[in-house]
Amino acid sequence: MRLFASADRAVGTYTRDFAPPTWAKGVRLDVAYTAEGGAGSTLDFKIQYRNGAKDAWADLTGGSLVQFTGVADNDLTVYPGLTAVANRLVTQVPLPRQLRAVATVGTTSVTFAVEADFLA
Repeated sequence: MRLFASADRAVGTYTRDFAPPTWAKGVRLDVAYTAEGGAGSTLDFKIQYRNGAKDAWADLTGGSLVQFTGVADNDLTVYPGLTAVANRLVTQVPLPRQLRAVATVGTTSVTFAVEADFLA
């Protein structure tokens, strides 16, 4: 599922809410940072879930890729039973039914795309 199509984006925060299919136990997010608008460009990415008890969005612990400072392709996987690796692998049971991708562009514009692959 394409969460963000490849495009040049100005400084700001971009969000996309999405719901995994009911069969999905996990999700792999591929973040492709493909171009910089100038020196000092940065991109932060994180995943949030809908906290029903508080009716608000909350950060998924360990679910962030921070301070991309140059062209790179990174992934973040959320799946039960993984050995957690900060900012790369998140163990989560069950997978929340309401998720949000949050991308924050800092300093100058960047070109990026985000794809979500659901895992059985």
